[in-house]
Amino acid sequence: MRRALALFLSTFLPGACVEATEGERLGLYSVLATRTTNTCGAQMAGKLPSARFNVSLSLQRGVLRWTPEGTDGASGSFDVYQGTFRVAVEASTLRIAPDRRRDVVGCILRRVDLIEGTVTTSADGGVGSNDASSNVDAGTVIGGFRAQETIAYGTESGDCTPLIGVGEGQAFALPCQVGYQLEATRVGP
Repeated sequence: MRRALALFLSTFLPGACVEATEGERLGLYSVLATRTTNTCGAQMAGKLPSARFNVSLSLQRGVLRWTPEGTDGASGSFDVYQGTFRVAVEASTLRIAPDRRRDVVGCILRRVDLIEGTVTTSADGGVGSNDASSNVDAGTVIGGFRAQETIAYGTESGDCTPLIGVGEGQAFALPCQVGYQLEATRVGP
């Protein structure tokens, strides 16, 4: 199976490239994200109970490219033998500017997004699916994936206690995290 999946990825995938996506295109997927955990609190902006979006996947030299429509992409790893992938993005944001005159040290908030999942494959062009652990051949395509996304927030430096509370944009506590279950089906090449 491992050899077959590796052979599939190295020989079957079309070499079509799009300007926004480098490498071999693995397809366009419609993703339903359903929140599974939230220790940050409902008042943190943008943490919806569920959302639907499209994401394009491509592979170049063993690096997976995850590109949601309308946003910048992120890179991650793809294990062709197991059919698993991992994408991590880290960002820091100055949330409270330091002010020496008022003795405010400021706050830099750290956000880490981690998406880990498994592709589902199909030998019939996406009509029937099974998990990546079954035997596949060169006629197999990735029909979708299942993944877990975890968005973690924490203090990188300074004093972020003013961001903790029950007001709009505040978190119940720091560090905190929001988790989503992702279910994706292929909708395009």
